[in-house]
Amino acid sequence: MATLTTLGLSTGVMFTHYSHDNCIETVIYEMHHEINMRHYDYYLYPDKTVAFEGDFVNNKPNGRGLAKDERGHTIWSGNFVDGMAEICLGRH
Repeated sequence: MATLTTLGLSTGVMFTHYSHDNCIETVIYEMHHEINMRHYDYYLYPDKTVAFEGDFVNNKPNGRGLAKDERGHTIWSGNFVDGMAEICLGRH
């Protein structure tokens, strides 16, 4: 019997248990495809407060997002490109 495990935040991903080993490739492909598509998600600090929330592509902030410091103050609200705030890239 194949076992599939995963770690991390997965919003909107359906996990299904398959009992046949030959189905594991299908599950891995579908999860990879789903997780790497554009989706809305968030990162948390250890105390469970939001560090970042917004759009992700390939599990990196990409598109509209909001970054906060440990006290909950907004650091940047705007566009992100491949994990970087657009202001850091000189595109604001």
